[in-house]
Amino acid sequence: MAHASRDTGEIKASGKILFGLEAMVQEVRRRQASWRNLKYENLVERAAGDFILQMFTACGIDEKDRPFHVNVEDVYCVSQGLITKKDTYWKGMWGRFHKDN
Repeated sequence: MAHASRDTGEIKASGKILFGLEAMVQEVRRRQASWRNLKYENLVERAAGDFILQMFTACGIDEKDRPFHVNVEDVYCVSQGLITKKDTYWKGMWGRFHKDN
């Protein structure tokens, strides 16, 4: 879980926080260059008032050659027809498919 406050400048996070379109594009490019055999499955989307909830699974091989399989939830905040914020929560396993782990 991550929380960022631009008003106070305080950031408390256990994950990575990205601000702005360019930061998001850089992260997508990093993943494309680093991860292999990436698959997205089981996509479900739901609208709830000013929010859109998107759930799916992702699996592949990460930059350390470890297989991963994660359940992902994206929460989009919508205002005046535009996405104003996106929070992503990943829960899953990394490297647990190797016999030596």
